[in-house]
Amino acid sequence: WGGDEFTVVLKNADPATINTLAHRVRSLFSQPINTSVGPHPIACSVGVATAFSGDDLDQLLHDADAKMFEEKQANRKSRMIEPETARLVETALSDGRIEVHYQPIVTLHSPTETRLQAVEALVRIRATDGSLRMPSEFLNEVLSHRYAREIDRTIAMMAMRDLHEWHMAGLVNDDFLLTLNLSPASMSDPSLAESLIGTATGASVDPRSVVLELSEEADDLPTDIAAALRRAGFRFAVDDLGLKRSNFDRLLSGSIDIAKLDSRWIADPVVFGSLIRICHDRNLTIIAEGIETMEQLAVVFAHGVRMCQGYLIAHPKAASEMLELLSTGRSPVGSHS
Repeated sequence: WGGDEFTVVLKNADPATINTLAHRVRSLFSQPINTSVGPHPIACSVGVATAFSGDDLDQLLHDADAKMFEEKQANRKSRMIEPETARLVETALSDGRIEVHYQPIVTLHSPTETRLQAVEALVRIRATDGSLRMPSEFLNEVLSHRYAREIDRTIAMMAMRDLHEWHMAGLVNDDFLLTLNLSPASMSDPSLAESLIGTATGASVDPRSVVLELSEEADDLPTDIAAALRRAGFRFAVDDLGLKRSNFDRLLSGSIDIAKLDSRWIADPVVFGSLIRICHDRNLTIIAEGIETMEQLAVVFAHGVRMCQGYLIAHPKAASEMLELLSTGRSPVGSHS
């Protein structure tokens, strides 16, 4: 279509086919090319547009070009990724080896009596050798790259489908929450609201059941995107409250519904109590995270915090394990009520 631009036309293709092809095209550019002065990294940007009845070719090409430009801008802002990491993530996306694991979040009726109230969706990659690759091995490196945006979209789609299945099977109530993490790449994506609302609609999930955790590494969500998501019913959470100034900026802006407090604050009762009072004054739901001991759980309960997560509650579970846990009707810690 131009010196360095190509157009691919797919007839009657479903979204999964389109996304798979886009991943395959990108994967061709994930490895550097050899030159006389050594390996040289290359990249490509892909813009996807869908024609509906009445759309003409000029409009279709215009829309695809606009999407491609958005991705190109995002790629320019992202830092260079190690080729090994790029290959790992690119092939996992194209081959369907992205997995979602769930960390249970419980409501405390007492330090020993809990109710399974929510889950946080976490990404894992199933390597070609069958091993499970943890986020620490790839995620931090791609947080501002389009890969992170594609991972977020994939996890959102998988998790919302699971949530719908749990609802249909009568395994969770209407107040059960699904928490999704948003990377800096997603938070700067102009189509974020459209994508999440479309995913929720496609999965028959009420957006009011979905909480979006905002990355502390990213700038704030654009006002129009945040407003569109909130109108749809999505709620927002801030992670690791107090660890970075941006967290307090978001807290004071009034755009947050849920505050997650890291367990490190438990060791300082003055700071921990102050953070809790600030959150209560702003009518925020509080979740204590990183709980690993019964002593920590007792402190959290004594301070009036009634939701928590951490390895004491449960390690992240694969979708099949989560389904089994929900089917038993038991909470991960203590008795279920």
